[in-house]
Amino acid sequence: MTPGDPAPDPKSTNIPAKKSRLEAIAEGKRVPMVRVVPASEEIRRVLRHPRGMAFRSSGSVEWPRDKLTERWLRDGSITTEES
Repeated sequence: MTPGDPAPDPKSTNIPAKKSRLEAIAEGKRVPMVRVVPASEEIRRVLRHPRGMAFRSSGSVEWPRDKLTERWLRDGSITTEES
C-alpha cells in the first residue's frame, strides 16, 4: 500500500475469516437435542420442559439435552426413545 492509496474499508476486510469465526461460536453454543418419552401417563400430563415443549397426547418429544433433562432421565421421570 502506497501513501496515495485509499485505506481499505474495515467493514469489508477479513469477511470470510469473521464469518467462519462467528459460525464456530454459534456451533459451540448449540445444545444437542434428545427425543424423550414420559415414564407414565401422569407424567405426560404434568411434566413440561421450560425451554422445550410439553408432551403430546401420545408419542415422544424432542428436548434440549441440558442439566434438567439429564436429571429427569436419572430419576426415571422420562426415558430416551429407542430408534
